[in-house]
Amino acid sequence: MAKKNYKVDYHLICAIYFVNDGPSGTDLADLWSCLSRLDNRSVQISFMRRNDTDISTLKDSKLGSLELSEILIEKGNHLTSIGTSLVRTDAINAISDSDVNFQFSRNEIWNGQQAPAILKLSVSSQVIEQVGIKSMLEILNSFFHVADLSAPIFGLVNVAHPDDAFAGMVYGTAWPGNASLNHLIEQNNWVYSGAKKEDRMRGIYWGNYLGSKILNRLGGREAFIEVFSKHACYYDSTPNANLWQFTNGLFVSLCLDPLDSRPGLPMGLDPVIEANVKWLVCELGAKGVLNQW
Repeated sequence: MAKKNYKVDYHLICAIYFVNDGPSGTDLADLWSCLSRLDNRSVQISFMRRNDTDISTLKDSKLGSLELSEILIEKGNHLTSIGTSLVRTDAINAISDSDVNFQFSRNEIWNGQQAPAILKLSVSSQVIEQVGIKSMLEILNSFFHVADLSAPIFGLVNVAHPDDAFAGMVYGTAWPGNASLNHLIEQNNWVYSGAKKEDRMRGIYWGNYLGSKILNRLGGREAFIEVFSKHACYYDSTPNANLWQFTNGLFVSLCLDPLDSRPGLPMGLDPVIEANVKWLVCELGAKGVLNQW
């Protein structure tokens, strides 16, 4: 038996929230295929269809595999949940020390309340180091490009310690009992009010997808692009953060590299992040998108 000594330093986590059923089966297949860029890694796959009583599984599959893509294209519109996970045999904890998780659920319930459909991805620090941050950013861009077709409410990208975000569990409804109080409060605010209003952000993270209703509340797409481009730049006017434009929404970040926001940095957060957070809090807060009630 392998010794349990594999520990993840941090996860890069993406969570995207949708109105109604979210992405179609074909779009889910496209989202899944994006993960083939994380190399040929074996994963555990499970899924459930409406009215199923048992969970279906796929064995010996790979990230971005054709097998799951075919199922998603054929049956994706009838699936209620999909879960894929890559966990090393020597991982200390199957959740906190997982390497890759890709999940989608249309049947999110929180304390009896219907929560929005959610797409989640988490990637460990070790996998990111192997594939490179450039490839990881390309995957994120592709993720939001496909997800945007279904007009999400909001999306986030965070870099967090496993004991804080539990590989992204704190952004869904499968709640870790030992999560911190601030995450519990954020979750309740989001499910009971923010997500229902559809024009609010769950919070500010390294990366933030702003849906069309949020942009309308901010004065419109073009107005927000102008103010963001004016502030999120160096003295020579070159951008110091990402701005990705899609058909229905925008993605903006606090700096160019998400790893500059990772926990445990010896010198602390990149000064660019601090500067962009200061004006974003005022800009977004004054327009009401940070007030989930």
